[in-house]
Amino acid sequence: NIYRFNGHFNLSKVVEAMEVADSVKHSHIIVPYLGSRNAGPDITRTRDEAKAVVDSLLPLVQNNKAKFNEVASEINTDGSKNTNGEVGWTRLTTFNPNSFDPDYADYIFYNPEGKVDIVETQFGYHIIRIDESKNYEKAIKLATLARKIEPSDQTLQEVFNKMSKFEIALKDGDFQDLAAERKLTVKPITFKELDENIPGLGSQRQVVRWAFEDATDVGDYKNFSISGFGFIVAKVVEKNDEGLMSVEDASITVIPEIRKEKKAQMIREKITATTIDEIAKNQNQGVKTAAALTLKNTTLAGAGTEPKVIGAAFGLEQGVASKLIDGEKGVYVIEVTKITEATALENYTSYVNRLNTTLRNSVQSKVYQALQEAADIEDNRAKTVY
Repeated sequence: NIYRFNGHFNLSKVVEAMEVADSVKHSHIIVPYLGSRNAGPDITRTRDEAKAVVDSLLPLVQNNKAKFNEVASEINTDGSKNTNGEVGWTRLTTFNPNSFDPDYADYIFYNPEGKVDIVETQFGYHIIRIDESKNYEKAIKLATLARKIEPSDQTLQEVFNKMSKFEIALKDGDFQDLAAERKLTVKPITFKELDENIPGLGSQRQVVRWAFEDATDVGDYKNFSISGFGFIVAKVVEKNDEGLMSVEDASITVIPEIRKEKKAQMIREKITATTIDEIAKNQNQGVKTAAALTLKNTTLAGAGTEPKVIGAAFGLEQGVASKLIDGEKGVYVIEVTKITEATALENYTSYVNRLNTTLRNSVQSKVYQALQEAADIEDNRAKTVY
């Protein structure tokens, strides 16, 4: 059957059915090259040189698990360096494209146990070994033809008439009530004077500029033609002057933070144990391990974004437990079990150049901001018509 999806008419056909493992345990040897994603400043080999390296390694490790593990622990540049190349279990239903390249995922999920081969991804070249697979389920491959849905002239005219009648009715009626009667969607939007984009509509400078014109008052409305969308009728509901927020407006962002602090305080008051194992037992929680933490990544495995926890970890000595830490998602106690020193570089030139460029751009921006704040000039760019 033909169906609609993402602005297209689609026709799909099942071209293949297969049994696919839901979970795969695998290991890899990674050889990054200059320009590959997450490659450090010490990576200077070219793509061809990296390919030559994995080609020479494959015969050595293809049928020798011990040699595979040895090589992985020596040359890997990610967290698997400390686990003999073992990445662990990956589930197809929770596959994260930000962590695994699609070509990498295709290899581990569509190959049998014991398979060892080379795969190139955005991170470099990998020699991947499928260690174990489980929970096989039926999967299908679809082929889909899609055609973009475009309105006819008649449809455009009908939409225009509907918009015009709504705008005329606004002279004597309520915006919300009239929209509800006509089954139209009302979306509240907040923007600043120099904003270009409107959520869901993209770049709509014309709407922003109109809203901030001196002649536009609260309660005024106007229709706009939006490319690829149709028409909107915008109404100015409220204007907030520059300065401190009202208590009512500020409470929207402040109250969740206050609640979080109160919850953290309540959790702290319940904790009387001193060691991680005792605290976990008393709170009915398990002790979790996070591997390969780095200062540039504030995500804690299994918890989400936790910059305070990551920062505290780098301030601890090995074997020392932290005090209670109020994080974004909860209260934490951590202990550093191993510290891996960064690999010493023979040449820091590329790293220094990158820092110099960043600092130079930062200085230029801050100088401009300083001049702008010191100058007695009113910024009227938002009202410029061009």
